[in-house]
Amino acid sequence: MADEPRFRIDPGTAAATRIRLPEAEAKHAHLVLRLRSGDACTLTDGRGTLLRGQIGSADRNGVWVVVSERTLVPPEADHALAIAYLHKPDRLEFAVEKAVEIGVASIHLFRADRSEKPSVREDRLRAQVQAAVKQSQRAWEPELYLHASFDALVAARGDLDLLVAHEKAAADDVPDAHRAALLCIGPEGGFTDRELQVATAVGGRMVSLGPHRLRAETAALVLLTRVSPLRRVSGE
Repeated sequence: MADEPRFRIDPGTAAATRIRLPEAEAKHAHLVLRLRSGDACTLTDGRGTLLRGQIGSADRNGVWVVVSERTLVPPEADHALAIAYLHKPDRLEFAVEKAVEIGVASIHLFRADRSEKPSVREDRLRAQVQAAVKQSQRAWEPELYLHASFDALVAARGDLDLLVAHEKAAADDVPDAHRAALLCIGPEGGFTDRELQVATAVGGRMVSLGPHRLRAETAALVLLTRVSPLRRVSGE
């Protein structure tokens, strides 16, 4: 299944035994991959359902897949990543893409006190999330949320613990989460003292990412890889 082409389908169609691929996915299957009747493929609805099947028909009128096997995958991740809007959109897009591949339950973008006016194309980011889900063979697509401020982000965190990457954290205060956490990365200029007060007021903890100054997108990946995973893909 891992070597088969994978396509994203709408969650509402996952229960069917014969599924028509969405237009963009159908074009990729028919015109790029040149799949034909009988070729094997895998479908994901981004909500934990993996479907294995074969191309029933593929032409200019659409691509249909006949489902032969259905698997329900437990949620693959617990932690959420929050990253401030960055001056260069491509750096933010890079962080979002790699966060999906590493494994997060959700991604939160927010306007920090030191964020410049954001230039974010939400549709492009969502497309990147979907592409990264297929690339990394995930069954769950992380939700993408946009917040007007760090305060709004903190207020919407729910039951998640709050870990804030910051250069003022003690060197031995390494990122480690024993419960599901919201992992926060600030903008190029870092978090303000006011924002740190907002975080600590609700029990948030500053964590160190080491002695070197990291770009925001690098910090996001370092923090994600250093936090102890709470859940494996197998659901253990």
